[in-house]
Amino acid sequence: MVTGINGIDAPFRLMLLPYASAYAQHFPTDEPGESDWNSSFNGGMDVKLGLGDAYTLDMTLIPDFGQVVSDNVVLNLSPFEVYFNENRQFFTEGTELFQRGNVFYSRRIGGVPLLRGNLYSSLQEGEAVTEDPGVSKLINATKISGRGAKGLGFGVLNAVTRATYGTITDSTGATRPSAHRSAHEL
Repeated sequence: MVTGINGIDAPFRLMLLPYASAYAQHFPTDEPGESDWNSSFNGGMDVKLGLGDAYTLDMTLIPDFGQVVSDNVVLNLSPFEVYFNENRQFFTEGTELFQRGNVFYSRRIGGVPLLRGNLYSSLQEGEAVTEDPGVSKLINATKISGRGAKGLGFGVLNAVTRATYGTITDSTGATRPSAHRSAHEL
């Protein structure tokens, strides 16, 4: 153990990591005039800022978790939720403070809308679901975490998803939105 070192200040800790991604998907179709290709472009940024010697502010703005390992398909016939390991980097770094008591499950953030089943249960005769968003798009997430000199751990996490709407179309072609709520809105 080294002792007697004084007067060394912690350096300014700031990391900005912008990103851009492009996706192209091919869905063969027999419909004339309908494209077989779908493409999308995304951009965002991860920010990490040191708050003193012990705490860190992490932010992800318009994150893209498209490169994260996908989960195996599991047939769940029970009324209980299947728990998967978290593979998204933002939710695995510095989150040990949030794991106390197994209360926090980060996979609910940006996942399947909580009331998605209501989209289908609210159908009336002659109506069909024409747009069904399968996930809530995560807009940003912020966390402050760390452990002070005396061992006190502190962590705060906030995540925001965009509003998630499905579209229901009736036999006349009229449409109406059907709102879902994400888990964080409850």
